[in-house]
Amino acid sequence: TATLKLKDRGIASLQADIQGTFQNIVLELPEKKEDKPVSKSKSFSLPESTDIRLDLIIDRGNIATIPVRKLHLAAAMINDEIILEKFEGDVLDGHAGISGKVKLDSSGISEFRLQGGLAFNKIDIVAMMDDFGIGKKAEKSQSQLTYPETVLLDLDLKIKEIDYKDATLRNFSTLLHADDKRISISDLEADLPFGELRMNLEMDQYQHENISYLGNINLDIDSLSVDRLLELEALGIPGRKELSPQPENTDRKKGARALPDNFTVGLVIKAGYLAYRTADGENLDLAINYGPEQSDL
Repeated sequence: TATLKLKDRGIASLQADIQGTFQNIVLELPEKKEDKPVSKSKSFSLPESTDIRLDLIIDRGNIATIPVRKLHLAAAMINDEIILEKFEGDVLDGHAGISGKVKLDSSGISEFRLQGGLAFNKIDIVAMMDDFGIGKKAEKSQSQLTYPETVLLDLDLKIKEIDYKDATLRNFSTLLHADDKRISISDLEADLPFGELRMNLEMDQYQHENISYLGNINLDIDSLSVDRLLELEALGIPGRKELSPQPENTDRKKGARALPDNFTVGLVIKAGYLAYRTADGENLDLAINYGPEQSDL
């Protein structure tokens, strides 16, 4: 059911209640056209009163390029708020259970909230980027990224296998949190081809130029050849010829740091066997604390 009221310059009010059960449905999202200059006089405006409620059960189908099964979608748009009450079902090669809220104003999104859990069996990063055209958009876009005034994100993410080019992570899990000031990646764990990774990382003031990073990284290595690791396409390191030692910089204040001043990180490496070029070692135990003022080994 739906009720629409018009006024001289547009829509005065809109009410709708949409419910449905679908055995097979395909929802195509509109293609993004090339950016065109928008007249300042044609600013975005919402109806004075909006109450749209949606409750759909989809047995199987696609949302854009994303396959879904056994999906329950319950959402509402009440005036300037879009409320995702429930999005639960099998998505891609896994399961999603999330809820959230988006608040709109004349400039776009002013508030963004999302919480829940995502669990996938396998994610191919390159294929996903191709499906969504992420790399191409990044090359063309010249606009600066803007953030909503209010942000609240809490996600429990689990992925059994992540493939990126010629690298694979398994049994990946982490807790993601974001608010207006910081993003935290907590209790990250993953099985690497050569061992295990555990990490906690916090990005403070990520919306501003004075962003800073604080965290700790633990690497438990069974056996690793650093030369082979550096050759992985996934790391994006240029040809090995470009990795030759650089001339010594006599100005240690300018040349000694390998990381920028906004990093404070603790790194613990335990390796059963580690080899690099002509050197190798067994039963290595290395701890490094790196900060903008001092680094300790």
